Amino acid sequence: MTLYQIHYLLAVAETGSVGKAAKELYITQSTISESIRDVEKEYNIQLFERGSRGMILTRKGHDFVESLRQIQQLYDLFQEKYKTGEGKRCRLSIAAHHHVCGEGAFLEYLEKIKNEGYRLQYLEGSTKDILEKVERGEADAGIVFLNKKSRRFFDGELKKRHLTFEQLSERSPYVYMSKSHPLAGEKTLREEQVSAYPFVSYDSGGEMGGLFTAVVRPKIHSRQVVKVSDRAMAYSILRSYRAILIGAGYLSCDKGNSDIICIPMHTENKILIGWIKRDGQLIGEEVKSFIELIRKVYSE
Repeated sequence: MTLYQIHYLLAVAETGSVGKAAKELYITQSTISESIRDVEKEYNIQLFERGSRGMILTRKGHDFVESLRQIQQLYDLFQEKYKTGEGKRCRLSIAAHHHVCGEGAFLEYLEKIKNEGYRLQYLEGSTKDILEKVERGEADAGIVFLNKKSRRFFDGELKKRHLTFEQLSERSPYVYMSKSHPLAGEKTLREEQVSAYPFVSYDSGGEMGGLFTAVVRPKIHSRQVVKVSDRAMAYSILRSYRAILIGAGYLSCDKGNSDIICIPMHTENKILIGWIKRDGQLIGEEVKSFIELIRKVYSE
Protein backbone atom coordinates (compact mmCIF):
# COMPACT_ATOMS: atom_id res chain seq x y z
CA MET A 1 0.00 0.00 0.00
CA THR A 2 1.31 3.44 -0.93
CA LEU A 3 0.99 6.82 0.74
CA TYR A 4 -1.24 7.89 -2.13
CA GLN A 5 -3.60 4.99 -1.44
CA ILE A 6 -3.70 5.91 2.26
CA HIS A 7 -4.54 9.48 1.30
CA TYR A 8 -7.33 8.32 -1.03
CA LEU A 9 -8.86 5.93 1.51
CA LEU A 10 -8.89 8.55 4.25
CA ALA A 11 -10.55 11.04 1.92
CA VAL A 12 -13.34 8.57 1.09
CA ALA A 13 -13.80 7.66 4.77
CA GLU A 14 -14.15 11.35 5.71
CA THR A 15 -16.44 12.40 2.86
CA GLY A 16 -18.43 9.17 2.54
CA SER A 17 -18.22 9.45 -1.24
CA VAL A 18 -15.76 8.53 -3.98
CA GLY A 19 -17.03 11.47 -6.04
CA LYS A 20 -16.52 14.02 -3.27
CA ALA A 21 -13.08 12.62 -2.44
CA ALA A 22 -12.05 12.78 -6.09
CA LYS A 23 -13.23 16.38 -6.32
CA GLU A 24 -11.29 17.38 -3.20
CA LEU A 25 -8.12 15.64 -4.40
CA TYR A 26 -8.43 16.73 -8.04
CA ILE A 27 -8.16 13.20 -9.39
CA THR A 28 -10.54 10.88 -11.23
CA GLN A 29 -13.10 8.70 -9.44
CA SER A 30 -11.73 5.65 -11.24
CA THR A 31 -8.29 6.22 -9.66
CA ILE A 32 -9.79 6.17 -6.18
CA SER A 33 -12.09 3.20 -6.88
CA GLU A 34 -9.16 1.21 -8.25
CA SER A 35 -7.07 2.05 -5.17
CA ILE A 36 -9.85 0.82 -2.87
CA ARG A 37 -10.15 -2.45 -4.80
CA ASP A 38 -6.38 -2.96 -4.78
CA VAL A 39 -6.10 -2.40 -1.01
CA GLU A 40 -9.11 -4.63 -0.25
CA LYS A 41 -7.57 -7.37 -2.39
CA GLU A 42 -4.09 -6.93 -0.90
CA TYR A 43 -5.34 -7.26 2.69
CA ASN A 44 -8.32 -9.54 1.98
CA ILE A 45 -10.75 -7.18 3.68
CA GLN A 46 -13.94 -5.30 2.81
CA LEU A 47 -13.42 -1.68 3.84
CA PHE A 48 -16.68 -0.11 2.67
CA GLU A 49 -20.29 -1.01 2.19
CA ARG A 50 -21.45 0.59 -1.03
CA GLY A 51 -25.06 1.76 -1.12
CA SER A 52 -27.47 4.61 -1.79
CA ARG A 53 -26.15 6.49 1.27
CA GLY A 54 -22.62 6.42 -0.07
CA MET A 55 -19.48 4.67 1.13
CA ILE A 56 -19.96 3.44 4.70
CA LEU A 57 -17.06 1.90 6.60
CA THR A 58 -17.51 -1.70 7.74
CA ARG A 59 -16.50 -2.58 11.30
CA LYS A 60 -13.17 -3.95 10.09
CA GLY A 61 -12.87 -0.98 7.77
CA HIS A 62 -13.26 1.42 10.70
CA ASP A 63 -10.33 -0.20 12.55
CA PHE A 64 -8.28 -0.31 9.34
CA VAL A 65 -8.84 3.41 8.67
CA GLU A 66 -7.97 4.33 12.27
CA SER A 67 -4.59 2.64 11.74
CA LEU A 68 -4.17 4.54 8.48
CA ARG A 69 -4.85 7.83 10.29
CA GLN A 70 -2.00 7.05 12.68
CA ILE A 71 0.31 6.33 9.74
CA GLN A 72 -0.76 9.59 8.07
CA GLN A 73 -0.22 11.48 11.30
CA LEU A 74 3.27 10.01 11.72
CA TYR A 75 4.09 11.02 8.14
CA ASP A 76 2.79 14.55 8.76
CA LEU A 77 4.90 14.85 11.93
CA PHE A 78 7.93 13.61 9.97
CA GLN A 79 7.31 16.26 7.32
CA GLU A 80 6.96 19.01 9.92
CA LYS A 81 10.13 17.93 11.71
CA TYR A 82 12.43 17.64 8.70
CA LYS A 83 10.94 19.83 6.01
CA THR A 84 12.38 23.36 6.02
CA GLY A 85 11.45 26.64 4.42
CA GLU A 86 8.07 28.25 3.92
CA GLY A 87 6.26 24.94 3.92
CA LYS A 88 6.92 24.47 7.63
CA ARG A 89 3.98 25.72 9.67
CA CYS A 90 2.50 25.24 13.11
CA ARG A 91 -0.69 23.23 12.73
CA LEU A 92 -3.25 22.81 15.48
CA SER A 93 -6.97 22.06 15.48
CA ILE A 94 -8.96 22.15 18.73
CA ALA A 95 -12.63 21.30 19.27
CA ALA A 96 -14.08 22.53 22.56
CA HIS A 97 -17.18 23.09 24.62
CA HIS A 98 -18.28 26.64 25.30
CA HIS A 99 -17.04 28.05 28.60
CA VAL A 100 -13.95 25.94 29.15
CA CYS A 101 -10.47 27.40 29.53
CA GLY A 102 -9.45 26.35 26.02
CA GLU A 103 -10.20 29.77 24.57
CA GLY A 104 -7.67 31.55 26.80
CA ALA A 105 -5.05 28.84 26.24
CA PHE A 106 -5.59 29.06 22.48
CA LEU A 107 -5.05 32.83 22.49
CA GLU A 108 -1.92 32.39 24.59
CA TYR A 109 -0.66 29.75 22.17
CA LEU A 110 -1.34 32.09 19.26
CA GLU A 111 0.65 34.81 21.00
CA LYS A 112 3.62 32.42 21.35
CA ILE A 113 3.73 31.61 17.64
CA LYS A 114 2.52 34.92 16.17
CA ASN A 115 5.74 35.44 14.20
CA GLU A 116 5.71 31.93 12.69
CA GLY A 117 3.71 30.41 9.86
CA TYR A 118 0.62 28.59 11.14
CA ARG A 119 -2.68 26.96 10.31
CA LEU A 120 -4.93 26.93 13.39
CA GLN A 121 -8.56 26.04 14.22
CA TYR A 122 -10.59 26.54 17.41
CA LEU A 123 -14.11 25.15 16.98
CA GLU A 124 -16.72 25.37 19.74
CA GLY A 125 -19.66 22.98 19.64
CA SER A 126 -21.70 20.22 21.24
CA THR A 127 -20.35 17.03 22.79
CA LYS A 128 -21.36 15.11 19.66
CA ASP A 129 -19.53 17.62 17.43
CA ILE A 130 -16.36 17.38 19.49
CA LEU A 131 -16.29 13.59 19.67
CA GLU A 132 -16.89 13.26 15.94
CA LYS A 133 -14.19 15.79 15.03
CA VAL A 134 -11.58 14.07 17.20
CA GLU A 135 -12.67 10.61 16.05
CA ARG A 136 -12.34 11.58 12.37
CA GLY A 137 -9.00 13.32 12.94
CA GLU A 138 -10.44 16.74 12.10
CA ALA A 139 -9.37 17.96 15.55
CA ASP A 140 -6.09 17.11 17.30
CA ALA A 141 -7.74 17.33 20.72
CA GLY A 142 -11.13 18.00 22.28
CA ILE A 143 -11.59 20.09 25.43
CA VAL A 144 -14.73 19.04 27.30
CA PHE A 145 -16.55 19.17 30.61
CA LEU A 146 -19.10 16.62 31.78
CA ASN A 147 -21.40 15.77 34.60
CA LYS A 148 -19.45 13.59 37.07
CA LYS A 149 -22.45 11.30 37.51
CA SER A 150 -22.46 10.52 33.78
CA ARG A 151 -18.75 9.55 33.63
CA ARG A 152 -19.50 5.83 33.21
CA PHE A 153 -21.79 6.48 30.24
CA PHE A 154 -19.28 8.95 28.76
CA ASP A 155 -16.48 6.36 29.00
CA GLY A 156 -18.72 3.92 27.12
CA GLU A 157 -19.18 6.45 24.31
CA LEU A 158 -15.43 7.05 24.17
CA LYS A 159 -14.69 3.33 23.98
CA LYS A 160 -17.13 2.95 21.08
CA ARG A 161 -15.34 5.75 19.23
CA HIS A 162 -11.79 4.62 20.17
CA LEU A 163 -11.13 7.79 22.18
CA THR A 164 -9.42 8.49 25.51
CA PHE A 165 -10.30 11.10 28.16
CA GLU A 166 -7.64 12.65 30.41
CA GLN A 167 -9.05 14.52 33.38
CA LEU A 168 -7.59 17.91 34.24
CA SER A 169 -9.91 19.21 36.96
CA GLU A 170 -12.95 18.50 39.14
CA ARG A 171 -15.01 21.45 40.29
CA SER A 172 -18.46 22.86 41.02
CA PRO A 173 -20.54 24.12 38.10
CA TYR A 174 -20.98 27.87 37.65
CA VAL A 175 -23.99 30.00 36.83
CA TYR A 176 -23.50 32.62 34.09
CA MET A 177 -25.51 35.86 34.07
CA SER A 178 -25.21 39.56 33.33
CA LYS A 179 -23.90 41.98 35.95
CA SER A 180 -27.37 43.52 36.12
CA HIS A 181 -29.03 40.24 37.10
CA PRO A 182 -30.85 40.23 40.49
CA LEU A 183 -28.58 37.36 41.67
CA ALA A 184 -25.33 39.01 40.55
CA GLY A 185 -24.35 40.01 44.11
CA GLU A 186 -24.47 36.46 45.51
CA LYS A 187 -21.26 34.61 46.40
CA THR A 188 -22.78 31.18 45.75
CA LEU A 189 -26.11 30.03 44.36
CA ARG A 190 -28.54 27.22 45.14
CA GLU A 191 -30.57 25.30 42.59
CA GLU A 192 -33.89 26.70 43.79
CA GLN A 193 -32.61 30.26 43.29
CA VAL A 194 -31.71 29.84 39.63
CA SER A 195 -34.81 27.83 38.68
CA ALA A 196 -36.92 30.98 38.88
CA TYR A 197 -35.20 32.53 35.84
CA PRO A 198 -35.18 31.76 32.09
CA PHE A 199 -32.75 28.94 31.40
CA VAL A 200 -30.36 28.99 28.42
CA SER A 201 -28.67 25.78 27.28
CA TYR A 202 -26.47 24.88 24.35
CA ASP A 203 -27.77 22.46 21.75
CA SER A 204 -26.60 18.98 22.76
CA GLY A 205 -26.11 17.66 19.25
CA GLY A 206 -29.17 15.43 19.14
CA GLU A 207 -28.51 11.77 19.88
CA MET A 208 -26.88 12.26 23.30
CA GLY A 209 -29.72 14.35 24.61
CA GLY A 210 -27.47 16.56 26.73
CA LEU A 211 -26.69 13.63 29.05
CA PHE A 212 -23.05 14.48 29.58
CA THR A 213 -23.15 18.28 29.76
CA ALA A 214 -26.52 18.71 31.52
CA VAL A 215 -24.57 19.47 34.66
CA VAL A 216 -27.43 20.79 36.76
CA ARG A 217 -31.11 20.80 35.94
CA PRO A 218 -32.99 22.87 38.51
CA LYS A 219 -35.31 20.71 40.61
CA ILE A 220 -38.14 23.04 39.66
CA HIS A 221 -37.75 23.14 35.90
CA SER A 222 -38.04 26.61 34.46
CA ARG A 223 -40.98 27.01 32.10
CA GLN A 224 -38.80 29.36 30.03
CA VAL A 225 -36.01 27.50 28.22
CA VAL A 226 -33.99 28.61 25.20
CA LYS A 227 -31.57 26.37 23.29
CA VAL A 228 -28.75 27.97 21.31
CA SER A 229 -25.61 26.84 19.51
CA ASP A 230 -23.85 30.22 19.44
CA ARG A 231 -22.18 31.83 22.44
CA ALA A 232 -22.91 35.37 21.20
CA MET A 233 -26.65 34.61 21.12
CA ALA A 234 -26.46 33.03 24.58
CA TYR A 235 -24.86 36.17 26.01
CA SER A 236 -27.43 38.40 24.30
CA ILE A 237 -30.22 36.46 26.00
CA LEU A 238 -28.45 36.66 29.37
CA ARG A 239 -28.20 40.43 29.00
CA SER A 240 -31.73 41.06 27.82
CA TYR A 241 -33.94 38.66 29.78
CA ARG A 242 -32.33 38.10 33.19
CA ALA A 243 -31.59 34.56 32.03
CA ILE A 244 -29.01 32.15 33.43
CA LEU A 245 -26.71 29.56 31.86
CA ILE A 246 -24.76 26.79 33.59
CA GLY A 247 -21.19 25.94 32.58
CA ALA A 248 -17.64 25.18 33.67
CA GLY A 249 -16.84 28.62 35.10
CA TYR A 250 -14.53 30.20 32.53
CA LEU A 251 -15.31 33.63 31.15
CA SER A 252 -14.64 34.91 27.66
CA CYS A 253 -11.34 36.71 27.10
CA ASP A 254 -13.21 39.18 24.88
CA LYS A 255 -13.48 42.54 26.70
CA GLY A 256 -16.79 43.08 24.95
CA ASN A 257 -18.22 40.35 27.19
CA SER A 258 -16.92 41.83 30.46
CA ASP A 259 -20.52 42.37 31.61
CA ILE A 260 -21.04 38.60 31.84
CA ILE A 261 -20.09 37.07 35.20
CA CYS A 262 -20.27 33.57 36.69
CA ILE A 263 -21.00 32.46 40.26
CA PRO A 264 -20.30 28.99 41.71
CA MET A 265 -23.30 26.79 42.42
CA HIS A 266 -23.65 25.01 45.75
CA THR A 267 -24.26 21.42 44.69
CA GLU A 268 -22.82 17.95 45.18
CA ASN A 269 -23.07 17.34 41.45
CA LYS A 270 -19.51 18.17 40.39
CA ILE A 271 -18.20 18.48 36.85
CA LEU A 272 -15.07 17.03 35.32
CA ILE A 273 -12.94 18.97 32.83
CA GLY A 274 -10.40 17.32 30.58
CA TRP A 275 -9.27 16.61 27.04
CA ILE A 276 -9.85 13.76 24.62
CA LYS A 277 -7.70 12.20 21.93
CA ARG A 278 -7.79 9.18 19.66
CA ASP A 279 -6.51 5.89 21.04
CA GLY A 280 -2.87 5.41 20.04
CA GLN A 281 -2.67 8.97 18.70
CA LEU A 282 0.81 10.40 18.26
CA ILE A 283 0.80 13.69 20.12
CA GLY A 284 2.64 16.46 18.28
CA GLU A 285 4.53 19.30 19.92
CA GLU A 286 1.74 21.75 19.12
CA VAL A 287 -0.84 19.72 21.05
CA LYS A 288 1.56 19.17 23.94
CA SER A 289 2.25 22.88 24.15
CA PHE A 290 -1.46 23.72 24.08
CA ILE A 291 -2.38 21.19 26.78
CA GLU A 292 0.42 22.49 29.01
CA LEU A 293 -1.09 25.97 28.75
CA ILE A 294 -4.39 24.53 29.94
CA ARG A 295 -2.70 22.68 32.81
CA LYS A 296 -1.18 25.99 33.88
CA VAL A 297 -4.68 27.36 34.44
CA TYR A 298 -5.29 24.70 37.11
CA SER A 299 -1.94 25.09 38.79
CA GLU A 300 -2.38 28.83 39.33
